[in-house]
Amino acid sequence: MIKIRYSNGSMEINPDAIFPAKPAEMKTIVSAMLDTGDTDAAESIHAHILEKVNALKKARDAMDPEQETARIAKVNAEIRRYLANAKALERFGCSPIIDDAAKIVLKKAIVHTIVMDAETRKRTIKTYSGWTFNKSGYEFELYKYSEKCYRIQICGTGLYIMELRSRTAAIESITPNMIEKLHQAAKAIEKAKEEFTTLQNAERAETISESAPASDPEQKPEPKQEEQPEQPK
Repeated sequence: MIKIRYSNGSMEINPDAIFPAKPAEMKTIVSAMLDTGDTDAAESIHAHILEKVNALKKARDAMDPEQETARIAKVNAEIRRYLANAKALERFGCSPIIDDAAKIVLKKAIVHTIVMDAETRKRTIKTYSGWTFNKSGYEFELYKYSEKCYRIQICGTGLYIMELRSRTAAIESITPNMIEKLHQAAKAIEKAKEEFTTLQNAERAETISESAPASDPEQKPEPKQEEQPEQPK
C-alpha cells in the first residue's frame, strides 16, 4: 500500500489495483500530491511503475515476434500506459522511464547481405529470413546469422553493423550515440548502398545470362525473300 497525503488528510492506495491509471485518475492523484508536495508518495509510485515495466519487458523478450505478434502488441500497449503515468511524476523530480522497443514494429522480410568467399575473395549476396524496422529516421534490417547471433544492418547496404545475442538487444542497441555515428558516416553509408546496388545488378545480369537458351551454331537464319515489285495492271 502507498500512503498519499492531501490537504485535509491522507489515503492509502493499492498500486496493483490502480496502475496503470487512466489519465483522469492520474490527474487526481498528482493533484493531491502537488497540494502537499508529497514527493515520498510520488517516488513510491514511480518505483512501482518501474518494477512493472521491467517485468513486462522481460516477458516480452521471451516472446516470439513471429508467433506472438498480438501478445507483444498487448504488452506494448500496457507499457505505454505505465509510461504515461510515469511521465506525470517527472514534475516531482522522478527520472523518466523509457521503452524505445515498445515503439518498434518488426516486419517480417527477406534480408539481403554481402558475404565473401574465404578462398576466392569474391563477394556475393546471400539471403536470410529476418525483419525490418524503423528507428530514428533509419530503416534497419535484422536477421539471425547463427544459433546465438543476430546481426543488424542498414537497409539497402548489405553490410551488417552490429552483432548481438537477441532481437530485443538489437533494437535497444540503436541508441542516440549510435544514431550520431551513423550521421557522421553518411558518405560511407551512401557509398555502401551504391556498391550493393552494383553487385545486385551484376548478379541479376549473370543469372539472366545463364538461364538464356543457347543458340545453335549450325542453325543459320533463313535469308529474307526480296520483295517483288507490284506488277502494273
